[in-house]
Amino acid sequence: MCFIDLLILSSLVRLLVRFEQPWVCCGLYTAYRLALFLLFPGLRMNPWLAGGLVLAASGLYFWLLSQLDSGTMLWWVVSLPGLFLLLWLVTWI
Repeated sequence: MCFIDLLILSSLVRLLVRFEQPWVCCGLYTAYRLALFLLFPGLRMNPWLAGGLVLAASGLYFWLLSQLDSGTMLWWVVSLPGLFLLLWLVTWI
């Protein structure tokens, strides 16, 4: 499951670089995770609260990436750790 999340997040980052719409990317990722939270019970918390956490974290992540020029060193410094922090957040929930 983590591999699929990595593929989806990297695809959304590519979509962000191409279209510069951070809130669309954030919404797509949140909708995907919320659907999985609702389909697979056994979370440590309420699925809607977990979806809210994913919304806040992914919104911050995609917004920060949209503020930086893609391809610069700072963009990569934000991109890679942020990607793994989002994956960690999802597995923690």
